[in-house]
Amino acid sequence: MAVIRANGLRHFYRREGNRRLPTLVLAHPIGFDHGLWDAVMPALTQQFHVMRYDLRGHGASEATCEPCSVRLLADDAIALLRSLEIERFCFAGTSLGALVGFGIAPTMVTLISKALGGESQLRFGLVATTLVTSIAGAVGFLAAARASKKAQVPATVVASVA
Repeated sequence: MAVIRANGLRHFYRREGNRRLPTLVLAHPIGFDHGLWDAVMPALTQQFHVMRYDLRGHGASEATCEPCSVRLLADDAIALLRSLEIERFCFAGTSLGALVGFGIAPTMVTLISKALGGESQLRFGLVATTLVTSIAGAVGFLAAARASKKAQVPATVVASVA
């Protein structure tokens, strides 16, 4: 069981697959934990290094007394990624996890812009945010994005189960 302190909170996370492959971060919906992704892990780890984690107050991650918001959960995700020194990644989430993906996108665009010298128009394109309707759709989209020559910057891929 891997645990790290980030954003003032103890977070549970798992890293699976070859770390030389592109990193895919997975976030689950409310009331679940990282185990939601167990069934698709064999397929995902063939093409990605996967980091999945339990959101604040879920699974083995710590709960706090402060009111929770999507912004706070996005800040948790950003702090966790920074603590794990994950700089380039794709992000997939379902339901609440998808909202976390939308929440981290503006921060990631800012970080990419700073890395490119503060340009307002990114040379390689903005962080891509795509809404798909199933986990299977997310897996297919991620496989296609990875095969694309255009995927040169981190992408935020948000999946919402219908």
